[in-house]
Amino acid sequence: MKYSIVVNQVGVVDAGLSDQTDLVDWSILDYILTWSTNPKAQRLGEAVWVNYRHLIAEMPLLGLRSKSAVANRIEKLRRLDLIKTRADENQRVFVQLTERFHEIVCFRGSQPPVHQNERGVQTDELTVHEGEHLLVNQNSKSKQTPSASKMPPCPHEKIIEIYHKRFPLGRKVLLSRYHGSNREKQLTQRWRETPKHQSLEFWETYFSAASGIPWMTGNTERGWVADFGYLTKRAGFDKTLEQVVEHE
Repeated sequence: MKYSIVVNQVGVVDAGLSDQTDLVDWSILDYILTWSTNPKAQRLGEAVWVNYRHLIAEMPLLGLRSKSAVANRIEKLRRLDLIKTRADENQRVFVQLTERFHEIVCFRGSQPPVHQNERGVQTDELTVHEGEHLLVNQNSKSKQTPSASKMPPCPHEKIIEIYHKRFPLGRKVLLSRYHGSNREKQLTQRWRETPKHQSLEFWETYFSAASGIPWMTGNTERGWVADFGYLTKRAGFDKTLEQVVEHE
């Protein structure tokens, strides 16, 4: 069962969606966001397969009882331009969160709040955080805070400094254009995928390795050079890691 659900209430209201959506909609989106960072998720390009039965089982507080109920919500979110959907040859639905969604849920700082009693009042099912965030705890027993809540925040600016140092041919990142962008979200996802990614040493090694790959540094007829966006999005990140493994 998914331990908690995080909703950026200020973002939803500012986007004018408070009357068009409800907590069930945003809980489904939070499920998709979490699932999209799972290495086990089946993918079709940048989209991930959403198993409706799994979603129903993981999100018991939503009260969804059938796949058709989930399908109706997915279609609603598609019409609101919060997700894009596509089907594979077996008619399985794959979902990709849109730029509009990421703009709405972008939290102050690098990550949404974790499930703790730092600020706000906790009950068996709800913790309401000050001002902008609503966090729902589905596990009423709450014996322990999950290990995910102990995850260190992503040090975006330090990793960007490492990128500039270790991958000097890449286009420079302007922090004024970076915060709140899709690149910020991409790096947060890579950071959260595994504890291996949660150290500056990993990123030193990663960008150094990328700088040694000819086709990423302009050493081809095309002359293309990778940038921070490419190196942190899922497809580019995976290709880079696979290239490094091939040359080990």
